[in-house]
Amino acid sequence: MTNKNKQDPVYNDFFQSFVRDVTTFGGTTFYAALTLFTLLIKEYQLTINLTIGFFLIMLISILARMIHFKNRPKKVPFTSFVGKMHASSFPSVHTTKAFFLAVTFANFFNTIGTWILLITAASFIAWSRIKLKKHDLADVNAGTILGLIIATLLIYLL
Repeated sequence: MTNKNKQDPVYNDFFQSFVRDVTTFGGTTFYAALTLFTLLIKEYQLTINLTIGFFLIMLISILARMIHFKNRPKKVPFTSFVGKMHASSFPSVHTTKAFFLAVTFANFFNTIGTWILLITAASFIAWSRIKLKKHDLADVNAGTILGLIIATLLIYLL
């Protein structure tokens, strides 16, 4: 990005909007919508995998954040347990969900193109978390590994 682009408010607004839009795909609302969609199309095993995966992701992430509190790059104040869990950055839950979804759906469709597309999308979500100063590289790397492990375990166990 050139210095001129950094000063351009239209470019900056577009870029910030793009990054916020990308990060949405790692959020709980998107995850829940995908899970509901799999239920509506009667892909019950996929719905079960997504539901169990979500609870495992949240459980492991909360336990990790309870054991190892790490401030976000852009610190978030807190006064409660829930606030503290939100203020902690390790691991990146958005990244964990993104890679879990990528592997789960890539395995479901099982084409090389789907694998490339979904892993690339998950990588953009991880990048967006860093750009938004919600996480650093260690947080998104931990989220990536956690998402890959949980997805792989559920694919082979269920």
